[in-house]
Parts: sequence; C-alpha cells; structure tokens
Amino acid sequence: MKTGSYRNIATGLVTAFCLAAGGYGIAGTAAANDTGVPDVVTAAQEATSQEPRRDLSYYASNLHLAYIRTDSRTINNDAERGLGNLSRALAGRTSVEPSGVVGLDIEQDELSPFPFIYWPVEASTAPLSETAREKVRAYVNRGGVILFDLRGGQYAATTGNPALRNILETVRLRPLKQVEEGHTLTQTFYLMGGLPGSQNNSPVWVETADRANSENISAVIIGNRNWAGAWAARTMLPDSRDHEMALRAGVNMVIYALTGNYKSDEIHIPSHDEKRSLQSAP
Repeated sequence: MKTGSYRNIATGLVTAFCLAAGGYGIAGTAAANDTGVPDVVTAAQEATSQEPRRDLSYYASNLHLAYIRTDSRTINNDAERGLGNLSRALAGRTSVEPSGVVGLDIEQDELSPFPFIYWPVEASTAPLSETAREKVRAYVNRGGVILFDLRGGQYAATTGNPALRNILETVRLRPLKQVEEGHTLTQTFYLMGGLPGSQNNSPVWVETADRANSENISAVIIGNRNWAGAWAARTMLPDSRDHEMALRAGVNMVIYALTGNYKSDEIHIPSHDEKRSLQSAP
C-alpha cells in the first residue's frame, strides 16, 4: 500500500460532502437525525467486534474502524461499543459509512488496511516484539493515524507513561505539541475548541505535522480522555451534551485520518473565519 493511499480513496467524497454540508461545521449544530437526540447505541445494541479477515483486499472497499485489543474485557467492550456508536454517527452525518469495527491483535494482525486505529494503553501493556514494532513504524510512515488513549492515566511530553513511552520510542516520533483551537483536527468537519472525551482536564498531544511521506499530517494523537468510554456513553447519559461533543471529536479524528490536512489549505480559511463569527453571534 503506497503512502497516502488511505486518504486518496476517501478524500474526494468526504471533501465534497463536508464543503456542501458546511452548516455542520458550526459549533452547536444538532446531530443529523429527526429527533434532535444524539445517535447512541444501547447496551442491547452494542457493536460486536469482527475478527480481521485474512483477505486484506476486502478492506480496500469496506472501511472499518479498528482498535488494538487488550487483556481487559471491559476495555475491549468499551472500544467495540464506542467505535460502533462512532461508526453510526459517521454514517448518519457524513459520507463516510464504516462497515464495522475490528479488534486487532498487535502481534498477529496486519495494520495497514485501517486508516484510523484506537489504541487503549494500560500500565500493564506488554512491550512490543520487534515484528510488531516494525508494523507500527510502517503504519505511521504510510499515513495511518493512531489515537493512543491512556483512559485516565497520565502523560507528559517529558516523562510519559512507561508503556506508552515504549511504544512511542518504537515509532520514533517527531516533537509533540498540544492540540489547540485552530488545529486541523478541530475543524475537519465540526468546528471545535478541542477534542473532548469523558475526562477533559489534561491536554491532548499530537506529533508535529511535518513527517516526510505522510501528507503533512500528525500520525499520532495522544491523550488520557477515555474517548471510547465517552463514545460508548458508559460514563454519561446517552443524550448528554458531553456524549454529543465526544462523538463530534471522534468524527473529526476519523475524517482527519481519511483526508489529511486539506482543511488547513488557505482556500478554506475565509469560510472557517466566517463560521466562527456565526457561532459567536447572538
């Protein structure tokens, strides 16, 4: 799979839809349904993770959201249910229609078919084998986006979480910076001030977006906001504003993984400024 192929497949359709549906970019726009209640899946409807197919060509025409499986059934269930809800939000609000959710074994499964991977990191996360390390390096170098979520743990750019630090040393990241309002991640579909999850009292970090051969994107997003728990609505009411905003952050992250930095082009700056003035209007 050549560099950037994740986004080349989806950029045309997603870009056209996002520009045509500009109203969705205004902060505070309601979810795209008839009731005004954010899309959510109940426990009885929660998504079931699929085992990865060995015929990888299947994923070229069937987009799946993926996560790295852990030893914790609770964490895996949150990831499955959360990504299932996020898939439904994408299908209902954008031209992106994921076909399902896939749980990946980092040691055994191929990463390349999946443009966006959610990776919950626990203190007990085992060091990667050299084979897995090489897969992760190749994945980010080819333009894939990984969301590392410490789910309430701690992360600092200098000290770091030991398990996460082991993974990041594998990837050999460029310097990290905090996500601030105006970063492409905050405006790929919805205009947002950040990337909220269920715990929002710490910064979100991204790789400086100047990696060669990655279409000028941040290949790695890092935070401890328990995004999967927020998408799954396990820690909040299904119709809460927090759940809705977390879903919007997830929509932005997936579209960013599919389209890259097209929203940072100068041609889009006037429309973003106009939308921000609208959202501040009485």
